[in-house]
Amino acid sequence: MRRGRVMSERPRILVVDDDPVNLQVIASALKNEYDIFTVLNGYDAISQLRKHTPDLILLDVMMPELTGFDLCAIIKSDTAFAEIPVILKPFYLRNRYSCYLLRVFAYTGNKP
Repeated sequence: MRRGRVMSERPRILVVDDDPVNLQVIASALKNEYDIFTVLNGYDAISQLRKHTPDLILLDVMMPELTGFDLCAIIKSDTAFAEIPVILKPFYLRNRYSCYLLRVFAYTGNKP
């Protein structure tokens, strides 16, 4: 949990993906246990980071303009956000099993 947060608050996850369907699938899979913030591009992600500092960031690798790799480099170079864990998500999620694995990883911090 991020410093300065109330213990009763749920962990926050920022999901960045240029595909609205992927955002919906991920948010649906995680919304019961986490506060989910979704954005469609890297530039909106940077704005969202400043408003609601997340406990975890899930980035799509393949996005136009600012890729997940580029955004990750920007995040990690900023001392205010460098310690936030980032998961780079290659391509898209095809099924509920993928969402389950994301939930396990987000909870444990370990690859399933």
